This record gives sequence, structure tokens and C-alpha cells, in this order.
Amino acid sequence: MLFRTAYTDQDAKITAYQKLNDLRMQGSDIDSYIADFDRLISEAGYNKFDMGVMIKFKEGLQPSYSEKSYSTLCPHPAH
Repeated sequence: MLFRTAYTDQDAKITAYQKLNDLRMQGSDIDSYIADFDRLISEAGYNKFDMGVMIKFKEGLQPSYSEKSYSTLCPHPAH
């Protein structure tokens, strides 16, 4: 039973990773994009403040969003 659980969990993470790679913001619906992104990084087991995750978030944004918008949407964690 443990073997099956381990592989099922891994399959779910791989699926979330694949969906995360395909995720793109649709039109100007930033709220849905953020909700989907947060759900998928959680399912994949990622930390939302890892640099690679932040880069992936930015890649999925509409090109019309500026650096200022990105930094507002993804503030850096407090040090």
C-alpha cells in the first residue's frame, strides 16, 4: 500500500508540474491566474517564494504587465 501511495503522490506532483508549465494568464483575468498558479505550486510541492517559481509566474503573465505590476503581485518575503 505504501508503494502505491508514494507513486500516486508523485504522479499528482508531476501532473501539477506539467499544468504549471502550460499555465498562461487569459486576457486580463489576473485573479484566476493567481488562484490557479497558487493551487498548482501547492500541488507540486513548491515554495512560492523560490526564484524559479517567481520566474515561472512572470512567464505566464500577459506581456502587457510591467515589472512594476509583477513586483506588486509578487512581493519579496520579509528578511
